[in-house]
Amino acid sequence: MIGGGFVRSAGGWNALKGLRKIKAYVKGDERILGDSDFVETVLKACQDEFDRKYLLKARGYDFDSVIDRVAKVLEMNRAEVLSSGRQPHKLHARSLLCF
Repeated sequence: MIGGGFVRSAGGWNALKGLRKIKAYVKGDERILGDSDFVETVLKACQDEFDRKYLLKARGYDFDSVIDRVAKVLEMNRAEVLSSGRQPHKLHARSLLCF
């Protein structure tokens, strides 16, 4: 049995050591995930989404505060925003809340 599939696909130990010397780290095994550029692109997109999501949290927004804001903007009470029904004003409120 011959192991070292990752090492072999990267060009051998010397190739990996050479990459390390120039600080070009391999982010994934392209046999599974795709090449390093693809993996970097996906990780960057995930980080951007993570940053956007937690920016709101860092500013003090949570689900309850967003419900209150939607209710205020649409001049409804909080219970109405969360209530079921297909009335246009309720649909609009829930759509805004989800956005």
